[in-house]
Amino acid sequence: MSRCRFVQPKIARLPLSDGDWIEVKQSLNVGEWFDMFASVGETKMRRDLVRAQIVAYLVEWSLRDPDGQPVPFSAAALGHLDIETYREIDDAIAAHINGQEASKVDSKNEKDGEITSVATSPSVVSSI
Repeated sequence: MSRCRFVQPKIARLPLSDGDWIEVKQSLNVGEWFDMFASVGETKMRRDLVRAQIVAYLVEWSLRDPDGQPVPFSAAALGHLDIETYREIDDAIAAHINGQEASKVDSKNEKDGEITSVATSPSVVSSI
């Protein structure tokens, strides 16, 4: 069975001085991670663009919940993924898009006999 790629809400207790403590989320999901950056305009714009690109391209996935049941793809489900999986999906879609663009250029070059190149850009998520 594949691993569950959705963040499970777990709390960790961290000690402070004088016997005090705080409880924190053990890890953030993508939605919470992005909320950290919401006050930064440029980052929010990049985040929204990447999310919109994923939602536009992604049709289905094989991801499962902790009980092993399939989780249908939705924008809401996307927001509950762990950051590593979100980046992996973003990277896969970015590579797909770059491959499609390169294929179009190759096809055009065959027709025109002229060589052109495609500008590629790194994943937006990895730069956040």
